[in-house]
Amino acid sequence: MALDVVSALSADKILSVLAERLSKPLDDPFAPDIVVVPGIGVADWIQEQLSLQFGSRGIVANTKFWLPNEFNAIVSASADHGAKMPDATVLQWVVFEYLSKKAVEGLEPAPGFNLAERKLSFAKRVAELFDRYAVHRPEMILDWNVGKDTDGATPLSDNQMWQPILWRELQSIIGVSDGKSEGKASSLLEADWLRGRVTFFGLESFSRTKVQLLKEVRDHRDIQILHLSPMDGVIQKFRSEDFIVDERRRGHDLTTRVNNPLLRSWSRTTLECAALLSTVAHTAKSIPSVHPETVLGALQKSLAQDIILVSEEKSEDLLKQSDGSIQIHLCHGATRQVEVMRDALLHIMKSDPSIRPRDILVLCTDLEKYSSLIEPVMGAGLGPDRKKLPVSIVEKSNVTATPTAVAIDTILALAAGRCSVMEVLEAISLEPIRLKFGFDEDELQAISGWVNQLNVKWGIDSQHRTAWKYLSEFEDGTWQLAIDRLTAGMMIQSESIKEHFPSVAAFDDISGSDLATIGKLFTFHDSIKVLQKSAQNAHTSQEWAAMLRDLIDNFIAVSREEKQHLMDAFRTVSQLESSAVSAPTARFSLAEFRQYVSESLPSVRGSALKWADVVRVASPNRLRGVSARVIAFLGFDEDSFRGRNSGGDDILASDPRIGERDLRADERLGLLTTIQSASEYLVVTCNGHDVNKNTEIPLAVPMEEFKDSIALAISTIPKASRSKKPVLINHSRQLADRANVALIPDSSEKNVQQLIGDGAAWTFDHAVVGVVEQISNPPVADDQAGDGFVYPVLPPPFEEEIRTEVSISDLFEAIRRPVDIFINQRLGVMLPGEENGTDDDFPLWPDNLAYSQIGRELIEATRNGETAEQWKKRKHLSGGLPLGALAKEVWAKVEDEVTAMMEASAGILSQKFNLVPVLLTIDDQELVSVGRGLLRVRDIVGTHGETVLTINYATWNRRMRVMPWLQVAALTLQNPEIIWKAVIIAKAPKVVSKAKEPPVQALFALEEFVLAGETSEERMFAARRVLDFGNTIRNRARIVPLPLFERSSWVIEKSTTEQTKGLDNDLKRPSHALVFGARELDEFKADGLIEGIDTDLPISSSRFEAYATWLFSVWTETVRVTKHAEPMKEKGSGPKKKAKKSAPNDGEELEVVD
Repeated sequence: MALDVVSALSADKILSVLAERLSKPLDDPFAPDIVVVPGIGVADWIQEQLSLQFGSRGIVANTKFWLPNEFNAIVSASADHGAKMPDATVLQWVVFEYLSKKAVEGLEPAPGFNLAERKLSFAKRVAELFDRYAVHRPEMILDWNVGKDTDGATPLSDNQMWQPILWRELQSIIGVSDGKSEGKASSLLEADWLRGRVTFFGLESFSRTKVQLLKEVRDHRDIQILHLSPMDGVIQKFRSEDFIVDERRRGHDLTTRVNNPLLRSWSRTTLECAALLSTVAHTAKSIPSVHPETVLGALQKSLAQDIILVSEEKSEDLLKQSDGSIQIHLCHGATRQVEVMRDALLHIMKSDPSIRPRDILVLCTDLEKYSSLIEPVMGAGLGPDRKKLPVSIVEKSNVTATPTAVAIDTILALAAGRCSVMEVLEAISLEPIRLKFGFDEDELQAISGWVNQLNVKWGIDSQHRTAWKYLSEFEDGTWQLAIDRLTAGMMIQSESIKEHFPSVAAFDDISGSDLATIGKLFTFHDSIKVLQKSAQNAHTSQEWAAMLRDLIDNFIAVSREEKQHLMDAFRTVSQLESSAVSAPTARFSLAEFRQYVSESLPSVRGSALKWADVVRVASPNRLRGVSARVIAFLGFDEDSFRGRNSGGDDILASDPRIGERDLRADERLGLLTTIQSASEYLVVTCNGHDVNKNTEIPLAVPMEEFKDSIALAISTIPKASRSKKPVLINHSRQLADRANVALIPDSSEKNVQQLIGDGAAWTFDHAVVGVVEQISNPPVADDQAGDGFVYPVLPPPFEEEIRTEVSISDLFEAIRRPVDIFINQRLGVMLPGEENGTDDDFPLWPDNLAYSQIGRELIEATRNGETAEQWKKRKHLSGGLPLGALAKEVWAKVEDEVTAMMEASAGILSQKFNLVPVLLTIDDQELVSVGRGLLRVRDIVGTHGETVLTINYATWNRRMRVMPWLQVAALTLQNPEIIWKAVIIAKAPKVVSKAKEPPVQALFALEEFVLAGETSEERMFAARRVLDFGNTIRNRARIVPLPLFERSSWVIEKSTTEQTKGLDNDLKRPSHALVFGARELDEFKADGLIEGIDTDLPISSSRFEAYATWLFSVWTETVRVTKHAEPMKEKGSGPKKKAKKSAPNDGEELEVVD
């Protein structure tokens, strides 16, 4: 028998050795082949590769894959090399129970436990420390067992003394042996799992204890170590030396024996492992490697052969002379990293069609952060045929958790949290919860609508809210009040919100078919209420187990296909019940219980995709050492390198021995292994720019080291053989950028074209390409000038796109926001709106939008005959107002303003209200161009007598004129014999004055106008001009963005300051920001007219001024204002008048006095 070590740079090189070994039959046909692998991902890869290579020849039959911790359990059980240790999970509960009991007595055997917020996690960390000691330095545990407080050789320091004292207390509880067991080696050799061959595959490091055990059994068993090392022949180098296993690291820094700068920084773990293995290996050999003639190959060769690299060329110049085999993409945040990674991989597959998805591995440093982005972004359907890059996350994450696990965690989150609207709605839509309570999609939709109308914010009930310092009697916005109102609505059908029970108004928007839905929601609310009350205190593991069992029974139901997920949940219940044996009295919080359950429930294994032709995504550790043609590293950022030892509590870290694990060094070794495992491409994404400020940010220290080594590797390639592709690729902040569509030349800020080099778009998202091309690179009129900005000009719409009928609202939207017409109707792009998302909290004071909504509701109620007092009572019952005395302030301000508005409109409102149908035709150039005739305008206009009344609970603005202006024009053409009048009432603008006697602030502003003309024919001419203007704007807006805005265009006759202020507000709209960016007023005023489109406009004007002047002239020439909303300058000289409390009337011309 012998112990042979075979080393290679990558796993694919040693796979054939494993295959040959497994194919040789054992003497005992029932004896298993044990393959110890670094992770499950490696085991999956081995099975897949052997199946692909050898088909159904059965060479993996009776093969068991073990993880290192399973082998460690055997090691620590060997009394010749370690103390007997209980399972680390059992030890955790023993530690927790002991420390909890001592805390009750006022003692603290482990410093920091009594003040720790998460005491179970603290106990887990202590248990893991002791387990680590037993594996890596068992002599220390053996010393502690017999009362020697040493680190295995020297006395401990005072701040470490609590650990051996605590260990001996635990020893007395769990009965750990304090001596060696005779004959352990032979009993170990007779164990079932060692009856056959043992092969270590892909492990990069071995503890001293493992090496000692291997040394003892190597003469009796057939053991082979298939070892991964980023360097060739490193074990052979150490075999020539008399290396002592127990050497202290401080006196033997093995990294001084290597020459390559990256190896000096990253290879300590592999050097120490090689040194240890050299002491036990009977034979050691390295599989020679052939490196590709690429920059990646040059880097791999420099590491494998430990080549000293120096160069007189500048690093920044060398990094511009790569070949694309190594790519480092500098991005703006997590989303852009995933988008860039997707497109980078697709470009590689495009350049080499033989590369399949299964040839690509993506190593993600933070799956919890990136997993929710990976499948939606990387797996999105792209291109005209909607092809997808198939991806599979092959490790537990927040997107691979089973539906049952997600549902349980969500319910526990509700019990621990505020139960906001979105949290509860998301919970009841989860499949296991939805099935349990019987909600269907229509019911979920109905509940969503109800809670919005009922102004539910958060909180199960008022008592639940007290945890957040709210008064217990404050019920507004809680789920309890909503349930009460829905229940009252079931019993009393009411057409309006009235108080039917104390402080409860029946909700009237329900029908008989809704009763079952309300009952289900009531049951869910009641179940959450019971759970929350019982879970708010700390409990023992036995009590939490009972609570989890009840949670599963009350909230979870699964289909037959997912019964296993339910069994997994009950298995966690059993684990908690078992832990009660070791910790019968220790209590822990809901937060720790939730963490324990989350960690205990398994994820979806994804076996269906494990063998499929997909891009596999996992953490670096899970697929560590797995070879692939393309390896991508997602999230290579500073916060990704968390490798730290356990601070001052880790005794091993204070004076480490050769071969003892160092998490930081282990991470660096993982990076070396990744470099050597990529056979053709290595793609890395990281954050290179601040996502908000767009400024450069420092790269992670390992990235800087990696970058320098790449530059040195490039220097080994003859200059004549170098390519001109960059290693560092700077990306734009947004995907929808002209640089990603090859519409602008590369620069130092954005250089993706230098990488792909074919003039094609960088992104494969054709929807983005289409939008950017249409906006940024359409046919453009030759005479456009200005600041370099060009207006995208589209061809006229196809005949099927031309409408034959519009409403007054269509013309209103065209005049109000013509750019939206271009973006939405012609480009087919719907941008996010300006509305705020759901607000789960109570505002101390309503914002402008909420304030306007309150005012509009009061106006509507008053117009419907309700008094202000009745409306206030109704609003209070329905919720949605500030708290306490602040609500009175809101009432007072709103009521004063609305009362003034309603008094001003009382005479109009007393007239009969009519709904006047409008159906008329106007000329339309689009229809004329296809020989289709006139355009129909169809709508219904509400009038009081002969007046169109508009009451806006918003500050007066000229854009309020547009809708009544169009309505009066349409009514005039429909009924020309009537002189139709428009009245607009709005909140008066605030008057800012420095005068000694400032004008009185008006409560409202009122404007009244009729169409210009003494005869019906003149008024009809004006009306047709108004509608023609609106329709012409609509047609032109469908071809090119028009610089016609709601605010700035209406103040064209005012000062530049007023125009600039209006434009700043206009450009905040998403559509305006997309088309115009951050252009300034003087840039708009430098734009020339577009020939063939901007017809009948002043030639000497800019587009902005021309369209604003056109708007202003049509307005002033088609209406006669009989009452002005704005103070007017007096004609001629004379004293100036102050603004009155009410609106000015009948031609009175006023000026605000500053």
